[in-house]
Amino acid sequence: MWHRRLGHPGPEAIRHLVGSSRGVRLLTGGSAISTIDCDACGTSKLHRQVRRAVKEALLREKPADRIAIDFHDYDEGYEGYRYTLLVTDRSSSYTWDFYLTRRTTDILLTVITDFLTLLSTQYGARVKVIETDNEILKHPRVVSEIESRGIRLEPCAPNTQAQNGGAERIAATIKQRARAMASGAKLPDILWPEATKASTYLYNRTPTASRCWRTPYEVFHKHFWAAEAAPYARPDLSHLRAYGCKAFAMTRQAQLKQNRRQRLAPRAFIGYLVGYSSSNSFRIWNPLRDEVFTTRDVVFNEKQFFNGNLKELAEEFRYMDLQEIQERITQLIDQTNRTTIPQDADEEADEVVEDYEHAELSDIAALERGTPPPEDALYTKARFQLMTPPETPPPPSAFFTALRSTLLDVRGREHSDHPSKTSEDSKTIPPLLRWAPRTSFKAAFLAGSAQPRAQKTYKDKTKRSMDGPAACCTWADHPLSARVGWEASETTTGVGCTRKAAIDEIDLQQGASAVAEQKPESERHPRSTNTYGAQRSPLGDPWRTLPALPTSHDQLAPRNNATKAHPFAREFLEAEQSHLRGHETSRSWREVAKSEARGHQVLGCHWVYTYKLDKHGRLAKFEARLVIRGDQQAKDARDTYAATLAGMSFRILMALAARFDMELLQYDAVNAFVHATLDETVFMQLPPGYRRPGVILRLQKALYGLRRSPILWQRHLEAGLRALGFSRVAGENCCGQRGQVTFFFYVDDCVLAFPREHSADAQEAINALQKRYHLEGGKDLQWFLGIEVIRDRSTRKLWLSQAVFAEKVRKLITPRADNAEAPEERAYTPMTKTELFPNDGEAAPWEINHYQKRVGTILYAAVMTRPDIAFAASRLARFNHNPGPTHHKAVERVLRYLYNTRYLCLEYGATPGSDDDTLEVASDASFADNTLDRKSSQAFAMKLFGGIVAWKANKQTTVTTSTTEAELLSLSQAAREALFASRLIGALQVQLPTESMPEAQFATPTRTQPTIQIQCDNQQTVRLVNAELVQLQTRLRHVDIHNHWLRQEIAEHRVSVAYTPSAQLMADGLTKALALPQFKIFCQQLRLSDQRALLERNRECELVEEDERQVAEAMKNDVWDMEARDLPDTDNMAKT
Repeated sequence: MWHRRLGHPGPEAIRHLVGSSRGVRLLTGGSAISTIDCDACGTSKLHRQVRRAVKEALLREKPADRIAIDFHDYDEGYEGYRYTLLVTDRSSSYTWDFYLTRRTTDILLTVITDFLTLLSTQYGARVKVIETDNEILKHPRVVSEIESRGIRLEPCAPNTQAQNGGAERIAATIKQRARAMASGAKLPDILWPEATKASTYLYNRTPTASRCWRTPYEVFHKHFWAAEAAPYARPDLSHLRAYGCKAFAMTRQAQLKQNRRQRLAPRAFIGYLVGYSSSNSFRIWNPLRDEVFTTRDVVFNEKQFFNGNLKELAEEFRYMDLQEIQERITQLIDQTNRTTIPQDADEEADEVVEDYEHAELSDIAALERGTPPPEDALYTKARFQLMTPPETPPPPSAFFTALRSTLLDVRGREHSDHPSKTSEDSKTIPPLLRWAPRTSFKAAFLAGSAQPRAQKTYKDKTKRSMDGPAACCTWADHPLSARVGWEASETTTGVGCTRKAAIDEIDLQQGASAVAEQKPESERHPRSTNTYGAQRSPLGDPWRTLPALPTSHDQLAPRNNATKAHPFAREFLEAEQSHLRGHETSRSWREVAKSEARGHQVLGCHWVYTYKLDKHGRLAKFEARLVIRGDQQAKDARDTYAATLAGMSFRILMALAARFDMELLQYDAVNAFVHATLDETVFMQLPPGYRRPGVILRLQKALYGLRRSPILWQRHLEAGLRALGFSRVAGENCCGQRGQVTFFFYVDDCVLAFPREHSADAQEAINALQKRYHLEGGKDLQWFLGIEVIRDRSTRKLWLSQAVFAEKVRKLITPRADNAEAPEERAYTPMTKTELFPNDGEAAPWEINHYQKRVGTILYAAVMTRPDIAFAASRLARFNHNPGPTHHKAVERVLRYLYNTRYLCLEYGATPGSDDDTLEVASDASFADNTLDRKSSQAFAMKLFGGIVAWKANKQTTVTTSTTEAELLSLSQAAREALFASRLIGALQVQLPTESMPEAQFATPTRTQPTIQIQCDNQQTVRLVNAELVQLQTRLRHVDIHNHWLRQEIAEHRVSVAYTPSAQLMADGLTKALALPQFKIFCQQLRLSDQRALLERNRECELVEEDERQVAEAMKNDVWDMEARDLPDTDNMAKT
């Protein structure tokens, strides 16, 4: 927390914080946050390494003797500022910051003379030397003024900023911390003056190693203060709060004690901390009004921060009544009042509050009328002052009375406690309040955020602004006013609010249909039509032609006519209705009054929309799922982890199915999570688009999004399987067996595997499961987790393909201008032999994100069905944090290779009694092939019944001193994985071949599995683990441990190691980049085969089946007339 409060300093500064400041308490035993532990620091503080020697003169000079001036340019920011002028005391590093709208001679002269006067008056100090760059020399009047005061000017040489190194380094630190603070707080870029101001404030109060872990504030002030006041030179940091945290600031009416009879009116509004004016005055940003102001009456919630979504900020309180808002603010005020914030004598006074409270009544009245005061008073008061809190709208109590009456009128009083009673208040309330429920509600709880923008022309200048009133712009001209917030017309006229009121009256059963009836058919569904306007069904369209998915319910039912509905709004609304009907059937929740949730958290929820595609990538169905905001749920100590089927387990099951010609039937558990009963009390808001005031939901079933939903579903399914006689397979939590019927699942995707002669047992099991769960499917397994399963039952072979996934990889490949692939870009191997090194420069955030996305795509294919790119994926993933041009080029090559070889499939199936009818394991290592850290690469590969089921390519965690040691560590890893796979195969009732049983058997009496033979291409390592009384001479203790463990397993006949030449080792290509001839052999060893003809033939058969299904569906629903309307009228076209 102190890392956030102090503006993201380094770990050493945090460790020395207690001894260098007051009001700080740190927990003992904890480690300080380093740059790589904080995302905001990691993305903001990287810099070039520059060495700067300390000037000898600085060691002799006193504070204020020598100062440095540095200028920094920015894009136009808040209040029109474009420049920062930093003045640094070279002896203490204490820094003053000034913000300028223009860099003219008059402004610079005013800044420098005022600063020199400040030092002379407050500290009795006279500056002797000013270090600066060449910017000052461009202004002769400024140079003349400095020299007339007897100050020596030391400009640096042209284009040699290193001579001004001290100021440059301090400025870089301030900018780095400002960047980290703004990034962590998700502030808009236009607020850079506030972030820089806060960064400078915190830098002066952060201990540094160059000052013996004292703060610049202490070093500077201690020199000028008397000895008895020296202990108070250490800054008090008790008032600091986490930068960007949520703040509840008191309104101006509450400060002035106006409208005191409105007892239930909100006394505070929501903002975010962006800076400090003094030890008890804070800079608060109101994102809805785009204002920054100073206030003393504020409390903070340091656990919540701005998430960058203004709409969500407004929606957060939209369905809370006034009493709930008041209770929430009161609770935070009570928590904060327990710790008082002291006022330091050395801090600046609370100028804004004091000046405003003692201002003339005429000035206050002028401000309330929106009339600006005289320009001279504006400039006098604005130079070192900050903006005042926003004004308060009309009395909110009257608004809530009108709002209640309006809702009763619109809803036909269906939710009123007294339906027959007519509200008299609605007759006296003006139309402005009666027909602006959304915006006025926002204005009520934000207490001032709905004032018309055009009426506010007076804006205070922020602190240390040295520009005159001529450079001050009105709020309507402010650049931020067009970027964030709502327009005044909606506030004053209520335009667009009647539609929201109508949407609010939609109930849970009739919501979608009522919304759909509000617009004409052509406006509600502006999809593609044929020449004569008949709507065409989107089902069957390829995924590439589909529009972007809606992100919220508002896109399906816009609140105003200016926003167009989604092209498939009707279909997604119907999907919402279908999803809600499913919840109604399963009794996932029950409606309760909000009062029942007292003392409990009410979680939000949102809709997630998706296109359900068939196996060809064509649109098959529209889906909408209600997901609860589990991220808002408080964490506790209960388990949330739910196991999923491992990729190796799935491939082993596929190898067994191919070898023993087993049946594979696939099922989908519909709304899987809601089958599980919730074991805690959880309240949730009504779904968006179907909400009603005063009503929430109490959950009875586990919904998607809850932290514990996955494990509750897993426990529920496991309990159901045990009740049906299934027993869990040892080593795989997501697999169970009952006799010779095997059931495995991945969340809600379920597969039943069994020999053909046990079909009756399998049907009995699935009938029992369907009585407990809603299972759809029952056809042969063709797709599982995006992997296509192809079988040839006559030859007992099975292939796993990710061709469809690899086709989508093409969109990640940078296209050429001529849309052609140059010969040099044709990747026949995934990686060249050239080693990759770290990037010397600094990658932009978007480059890092793009690189990580592409590497993640490669990694998914590498761990599922493409071991040929495993080594490349391992190498590329090492540069995720700072990729350079060579890394982007390398990842581009892998993507091109993956796309060009998209028809490669993993092949399974072995002839009974052949050499492949067993478990094969190979291990390999590449000694010290990483130049930077001299660590070795290691890998293993494992085959079962002729098909590869497990592989891994990674870098060893320790440095080895010889090839033998590297091979020994790799061999140990392969042995561990092989023993686990052998136990899993035995748990699945499979007996591997032995000397007495030459063929593998399924569902035989349990026997001891045969010895696992591991292939190794290093003879010294083979001799080391097999020979007797051999001792490895090394100082690395872990190597000795691995050696003894392997020798133990070999002595127990669980593992054996045999020498295999590198050319015949199937793991050789997992530790190094191979040339094309060797790489082709490597792919053959992995049994990766091109099955393009088989895949295309399957596509044609599936298309024919799909066409027959659509014809049958059309005949069933009698839609031939609709298809006739879709076809163009050829006769009329011919006449035309």
